Amino acid sequence: MVSMMRLMTIVLGAMVGVGVPARANPIDVAIGTMNEFRSQSALPVLVPSPTLNDIASAHAADMMRNGFVSHKGSDGSQLSNRVSDAGYQFCFVAQNIEAHAASFEDALKKWDAYPPTRKILLHRKAREIGIAHVGDGIWVMVLARPGCDYMASL
Repeated sequence: MVSMMRLMTIVLGAMVGVGVPARANPIDVAIGTMNEFRSQSALPVLVPSPTLNDIASAHAADMMRNGFVSHKGSDGSQLSNRVSDAGYQFCFVAQNIEAHAASFEDALKKWDAYPPTRKILLHRKAREIGIAHVGDGIWVMVLARPGCDYMASL
């Protein structure tokens, strides 16, 4: 028989969510996965950027809404235009896209297997990251380094 104190703890825990694991944000998990991947090559940790997340999200939504897959936006914009228009000053910016990956891990495997996208994953200048996922498999990842003077970007 459960004691009254134990029963109250169970009920209160259920009411306030104590002991109930929080559901992990898939974008946070993807960023952690990306940092683990880069750590295997002794590269710096990428810091999440709300601005880069917004840029990635807008491009992913544009591709899904307009039924295309391209680094170029439906309005003809390039990544550098979208990043500058968001007010993000950068000395390095790059993007990987994937249209048929059920999970970030699947997208990462595809990017890792293709030399041009692998180069972006492992770029030494990258310091910040934004990731978006829409629909049934569209992933957009933007890596960047804000600001920079000449010596810092080497």
